[in-house]
Amino acid sequence: MRLFYYEDLSLAEISGIKGITRQAVNAQVHRAADKLREFERGLKLVRAYERTKELQARLGAAVASKSWAEAESVLIEWKKFEEPKDNN
Repeated sequence: MRLFYYEDLSLAEISGIKGITRQAVNAQVHRAADKLREFERGLKLVRAYERTKELQARLGAAVASKSWAEAESVLIEWKKFEEPKDNN
């Protein structure tokens, strides 16, 4: 995954480095991507990251405009967002 996505190497280049077939590299990259999607479905980390960035921006705007009631509202909302959900 790292060589393919971050180092931008081709499947053929990776197969040469790893000493395995191009097809094996392709299968491993696809399996790893599928596993990451499975983790994301369960953990919802992308959604959490986007929500955190939105709350951060709102808080920054509230502080910049000295809107303390809005800042307090955002902080309360943020705290509720970060509290563990009861799965019972």
